[in-house]
Amino acid sequence: MQQESGNERFDAANGNRVLLTLSGKRPKQPKAEAEDEGEVMSVQEKRILASIQAPAPPLPYPLQELKMHSGPPAQEYLIPEEDREKVLRSIYPFRPCPDLNAVRFDLHEEKFFCVRDFKVIRENERNFLVSPYYAHSGGMVIDWLDEPQQAQKTLFCP
Repeated sequence: MQQESGNERFDAANGNRVLLTLSGKRPKQPKAEAEDEGEVMSVQEKRILASIQAPAPPLPYPLQELKMHSGPPAQEYLIPEEDREKVLRSIYPFRPCPDLNAVRFDLHEEKFFCVRDFKVIRENERNFLVSPYYAHSGGMVIDWLDEPQQAQKTLFCP
């Protein structure tokens, strides 16, 4: 059992049950540094998303190189503000699709962001929706908590 004071974090293991409280105010865990400059970020998330997201044609927007904290650069679409809602609704892989003004919590970066600030990267014949922090910590749409309150809720995992 591990416990820290305040609303930071509490983990308890009891057999095969785990109690976990997440808080946006918890201390940052040290990030694993890429051992190899060629290491690609978010490999597992990309595999999961690729299993539910079919290959798609490129979006009709220019691409720019996005320098990553580790690994090779990504290719990011430059999406004009007036098209952001249409793009979000067309590639968001879950239902319901959030409003552009909704707030989400990026599990990798451990920060809140406005959905309007999303990025779209092109990789493996797919258009991946990622958080504005993707270049630093690899947060993809699968790493977003739906409601800001979830960052402070207690989750019970049987």
